[in-house]
Amino acid sequence: MLQKIKLLLSCFLQNFVYFVGQKIYDEKTGKLIGKALIIPWRGKIHFFMGKNRKQDTFPFVYPHFCKMKRACFWKQEIGFSIHPEPDFPNEENS
Repeated sequence: MLQKIKLLLSCFLQNFVYFVGQKIYDEKTGKLIGKALIIPWRGKIHFFMGKNRKQDTFPFVYPHFCKMKRACFWKQEIGFSIHPEPDFPNEENS
């Protein structure tokens, strides 16, 4: 019963993010990552990423501060980028 409620809540949240969320673009490449609902609350950023209708999985996204022409620390823009694939070999199976 509890798993059905969690699944229903997750489905509702994903549809809510799909209709209400804003489009998130990769800061480095400019490509569309997907839609997300970003809620700043109590000094934290809550990031709800919705699945793209074309993709089955969530992309791994990390936030970073955008480059600025002039340094001002009271206001900074946050950009998002897709995390690159690891370039080291898988040593678990060897």
